[in-house]
Amino acid sequence: MTIEKVKTYMAISLITLALVLWGWQNNNLLLAVLLPLPLWIAQRLQWRLDITDNNFNRIADFTSILFFLFIVFQFSTRSAHGIFPILAALPYLFSPLILTQHFSQAGDVPLQSLFISMRKKSGKPGKIERINLNYPYLLVVLISSSAGHKQDILFYICISLIAAISLYSIRPKRIRLYIWVPLLLLAIGLGYVLQNGLKTAQNQLEMMASTFIEQIMWRNRNPDKTRTAFGYIGKLKLSDQIHVRVKSDQEITNPVLLREASYTDFRFGLWSNDGSEFEPIDPTLEKEWIFNQAGNTSKNGTLNTYTISTYFNGDRAVIPLPHGTVKINNVPATEAEMNKYGAVNLGVKPGWVRYDAYFDDQILGEKPDETDLTIHKNYRSVLIKLANELDLHSKTPNEAIRTIEQFFRNNFSYSLEQYRRMKGKNRFEDFLYHRREGHCEYFATATTLLLRAAGIPARYTVGYSVQEYSPLENQYVARARDAHSWVIAYVDNKWITLDTTPAIWAPMEAEDEVWWQPVADLWSWLGYSFTTWKDYREEGNSIFIYLLLALVIIYFFWRLLTDSRFISLRQKTPLQGNTPEKPGQNSPIYKLTRQLEETGEARPKGMTLHMWLLAKGNYYKNSLLLPLLDLHYRYRFDPEGLSQNELIIFEDEVNKLLELTDHHEEPSMEV
Repeated sequence: MTIEKVKTYMAISLITLALVLWGWQNNNLLLAVLLPLPLWIAQRLQWRLDITDNNFNRIADFTSILFFLFIVFQFSTRSAHGIFPILAALPYLFSPLILTQHFSQAGDVPLQSLFISMRKKSGKPGKIERINLNYPYLLVVLISSSAGHKQDILFYICISLIAAISLYSIRPKRIRLYIWVPLLLLAIGLGYVLQNGLKTAQNQLEMMASTFIEQIMWRNRNPDKTRTAFGYIGKLKLSDQIHVRVKSDQEITNPVLLREASYTDFRFGLWSNDGSEFEPIDPTLEKEWIFNQAGNTSKNGTLNTYTISTYFNGDRAVIPLPHGTVKINNVPATEAEMNKYGAVNLGVKPGWVRYDAYFDDQILGEKPDETDLTIHKNYRSVLIKLANELDLHSKTPNEAIRTIEQFFRNNFSYSLEQYRRMKGKNRFEDFLYHRREGHCEYFATATTLLLRAAGIPARYTVGYSVQEYSPLENQYVARARDAHSWVIAYVDNKWITLDTTPAIWAPMEAEDEVWWQPVADLWSWLGYSFTTWKDYREEGNSIFIYLLLALVIIYFFWRLLTDSRFISLRQKTPLQGNTPEKPGQNSPIYKLTRQLEETGEARPKGMTLHMWLLAKGNYYKNSLLLPLLDLHYRYRFDPEGLSQNELIIFEDEVNKLLELTDHHEEPSMEV
């Protein structure tokens, strides 16, 4: 037996030991035994495959893309917790490379196959650098075994022995054993001491990273407290990640509000609930969780239904539900609870959870008490002053609500920019009397407390506003940026919803969508489809997953077996034709934009119309622009649009502004 043969047998033996350690750590001993079996078979065979360097490149590309797809899938379905399944999967994800090496005539792999940047030099004359993957693959297996669950002293001894044997087999002969052995033992001892200290630091970092990602990207609602954005400085930028999916048999024409929790007490920028204990709900024999027994008995068969999917980071969280939810079913929950404010808490395993919600027009929640009329002393004087100015006390509850809605609609605008409060003024006084712009938490908080100042019980409510339809998924979706705040008020012995945030808030936030969002949505849907197929075994999803997997495998094996170059296909331009007319394309505001463009003031790419026009303060007066912009956005995005009288006023005011700038009047923009 040659020296090279002995070295190969030694490397395969070490790989086998490492794979057994990996299988023991990850509870997968069967796969750990099967993975090294082809390597031993290759040593007994007398034939080898004539694999060219180009084919090595293709196999490496296939492995890389397979690894990338696995990473995307894990992070899209498990969030930050996907790092450990990724580490545990390394031995079989990279097994195509090591198998190709042992079954090839060359017995090693071109270095350029692992590094695309080196392939540009492959056409130049000279020797191609090659690498034996035995020991790099061994290192990958050892790293992967550390992702297991049995990280005790026995695991450290095993991994140290394998490392010692590996290093001994490649030890330079000039290094004496009486020097090499003590140095090795010293390294093992120091490694054991250091890893105990690093383990504590690692646990802290993992906790911090997991908490950050879950709070920022996949935030589960706390039914006892929630913090508003009062006092924060800078632009609020929420993720475009999909948090909720809603499937409905009927088209949704108006935004659907899915409530997660309602709150009663506000002080120092924090909404909270005192004494909001959850009470357990027992499931029926049909595995239904009923929250309103009267509604279920009297209206059974006439209830509306949504199929809702939401993501759980942990094993318990409040779920988004339509107002008036009577019951839910088809959910793999172990328990369900509800508090007196209507928040529903489910106990389920982490991941995507789907359930059917049956609802009517009766909002969940007990009747109001004194806390629903309480205003903290820091805000009481400002709100009572405004309530008196609006003469709310002399009006009926319904008249007071209409007055408040009109007050916010006519005098306030939506903004993603937050500013420092004015010196000597509290946040409410700044918002209600000076700044008069903000996001939904400002409007919902101010409306809740203003209703209370008028003697109307009200609660601050959070959840999602669902209004985006996804043709890809054939259902409605709500993103992180669709997290919303609104009000429920108690009028005529029932709770009603009230949303005073300007209707343009969702289109304005959608304008910041990144260019690669469709790709991210595709990956999110693939992860969601696989999860629901695995947990619910949907026939449609099953066919799709199998078809996609088959296409990927066929595609890359076709590349492997084909020596011809790929033909670059240029994406053709979409057919030109009549595009559907969008509401508001004939808005009078476009006269101003055309006037600016004719003077060479083109709108920068990525800048919203609102920001661009206000930036031209030296060209137009901002005091004149603000009400026109509000009318424009209502004309474009508000489902109710503008009345005929408002549209005439809008047109006249734009023409007056054009005359003030001493420019000729432009015709309306064609639809």
